[in-house]
Amino acid sequence: MSAVKLCMPQNWRQLVGEAMKKIITEYYQAPSSSRSASLVLKLVEKHWRHVDQEVFHSNIHYYTVLAKTTDYLLRFLDPTIDWFLLFERIEYGAKHVDVDIAYKQDEMCIIRKFILQEDEAFYSYYMNRIAAAFESERRESSKTVAVEFCSLLTGQRQIQAVVAQNRLKQLKTK
Repeated sequence: MSAVKLCMPQNWRQLVGEAMKKIITEYYQAPSSSRSASLVLKLVEKHWRHVDQEVFHSNIHYYTVLAKTTDYLLRFLDPTIDWFLLFERIEYGAKHVDVDIAYKQDEMCIIRKFILQEDEAFYSYYMNRIAAAFESERRESSKTVAVEFCSLLTGQRQIQAVVAQNRLKQLKTK
């Protein structure tokens, strides 16, 4: 086995996650006037060809994941977002948290986290990390930090907020 093979993702979720990250990054790095459904489809076509069909359970599974992720990217990618963080790691103490996209809306800091698997344990873990990472910022201002978990496989969107004293609050699920 070669060194290159050892570094490659081992399952379809990792491959799809890498493709989604590239699509989302290129979409939000484009000028807002260029962001459209057409751009999303072009980026899906460009990056999805690098997703190895062999890692999926079947051809049906491959095309189902392609269709669902494309549909939900079209729903969740907002051309009006003026982001200030795009796939960045926030370091705090000896720990870190990875942020997919962060933007301000109505005096709130919104962090959008794109996921391929809904998992309540992950939501809790991620929210605790976000609360710790943004603790000092909230002390300086009364702004609330909210996290939108957007599933690219089910279309579910769950919004949770970190409010005063690190209390976590689920705002809504769509």
